[in-house]
Amino acid sequence: MVKLKDIASQANVSISTVSRVLNGNSHVDPEMARRVIETAAALGFRRRGERPRGQNLAFLVTWPGEDPEESRVDGMFASRMFDAVLRAAHRQGFDTLFHYGQREGEVSSRLRRQVVDGLIAGALILGTHCEMERAYIHYLNKAQIPFFRLSKSSKEYRFPQNYVAVDDYHGGYTAAQHLIQLGHEKILHIAGPENSRGALERQQGCLRALQDHGVASDNLSVFPGNFHEIDGIRCAEHYLSMDERPTAVFAANDIMAIGFIRRCREAGLHIPDQTAVVGFDGIALGDYVSPRLTTFEVPVSTVADMAVEELQKEIDAPSRRSTRILLEGRLVVRESCGAKLAARA
Repeated sequence: MVKLKDIASQANVSISTVSRVLNGNSHVDPEMARRVIETAAALGFRRRGERPRGQNLAFLVTWPGEDPEESRVDGMFASRMFDAVLRAAHRQGFDTLFHYGQREGEVSSRLRRQVVDGLIAGALILGTHCEMERAYIHYLNKAQIPFFRLSKSSKEYRFPQNYVAVDDYHGGYTAAQHLIQLGHEKILHIAGPENSRGALERQQGCLRALQDHGVASDNLSVFPGNFHEIDGIRCAEHYLSMDERPTAVFAANDIMAIGFIRRCREAGLHIPDQTAVVGFDGIALGDYVSPRLTTFEVPVSTVADMAVEELQKEIDAPSRRSTRILLEGRLVVRESCGAKLAARA
């Protein structure tokens, strides 16, 4: 158990200073207070009692939220999941504290303070951007705060982790298989970030679908993306410059697919007649673009409900075995892939 003298020794301050900082005394040098809080959080200190002061659930997003344009776009998916988590948390009697990640991959001082003050009963982690994910997991484990991931855990962790997540590999496989069954053998994949495990699994599932259907793996070309609309636009410009174009595009998320469609339409390319497009996530915006976007839909409400319910069980019985649940999403077929037009022909 971490004691005040441990924090004082590590932070190079007196025990009384540690006590004043942890008790919220404002008459302490801000830099010294910051050092005490960071040290306490790093050592895994938090106020002890029968239960946390507040029945608060921390919702921790791994990707950064500082850039206005990126926040606007990232928020389309995050807000969808956040709304589902808020509703599920409310039903379980939780209040929700929301935190975006930071580019440097460090836990914010605000979250450290909440951990040290014992305000967090449990946490949900959204996203697979590795540095921020590792930082969250480190602090939660140190403070012995139970958490569930909303993505599949990495094999890099040597200890079992709880998660409720959509099967990204299955989603990538399903999207690619749909395009293959429509007669497409050359596919362009707009990939997600290299540090996103979910994006990598979508790409691997796509590649496996080609292999299982007897399509050569080099028929899949990959354009690097970062889950933003501009990546889809840049991919479209690359696509328009190609001498031999793939006949179908599978984007690792809907926003990139929408950016691709918009730029292609501006250039006079007809979708889906000249290019079939499939996205991933199932955000509402995909139903309002023209043509409407075919997508692999993530069952966010089910993910949130199950994660919050299982987290409550973990809080009540922290010594129980780890819980790992993979859910299958579903392919939502609209106009952008050409299937509806083919069915009418």
